[in-house]
Amino acid sequence: MKHVTKLLPIIVLLLLGCEGPEGPPGEDGNTDVEVVVFSFTLSQGTATETGMIYEKLLSEIDASIVNNGTVIAYVEAENNTYEALPSTFCVDTNDSGDIDYCLFLTYWYSLNTLSVEFSSSTTGVTLNPSFTMTIKAVILGGNPTLSREEYYDKYFGDSNEDS
Repeated sequence: MKHVTKLLPIIVLLLLGCEGPEGPPGEDGNTDVEVVVFSFTLSQGTATETGMIYEKLLSEIDASIVNNGTVIAYVEAENNTYEALPSTFCVDTNDSGDIDYCLFLTYWYSLNTLSVEFSSSTTGVTLNPSFTMTIKAVILGGNPTLSREEYYDKYFGDSNEDS
């Protein structure tokens, strides 16, 4: 009964909702967003000691993105869902309860290039060269509305103040 009494005010608030005047409009958001989806097989990458690196040329990653924006990458998982990178998956090959090795999927970007690395924690792990990966790259705003100094001043106070 104690739990019901504690939950009753929350349930009442959820059912009745909140009333009040509409708030002021928010600031304009960043519409400088591009999404690029591409697939590749492991055999298309450059072999490393423990895996491979695939480099995708993307003109969308220009100097403005490199200097002021960012790129967020995702890998397609089961059931048409996407998992954010970097990602790690560990394997117990003989069900002993011990991890035998881990697989790592990570990325980085530079001017006009998104690099994706698929690797193992140990040498000797055989990766299927025909395994296909689908990557979704979200390329965010290389044209900030505020300089770094203006952003700092707006959200953290005067950037010229001595600490």
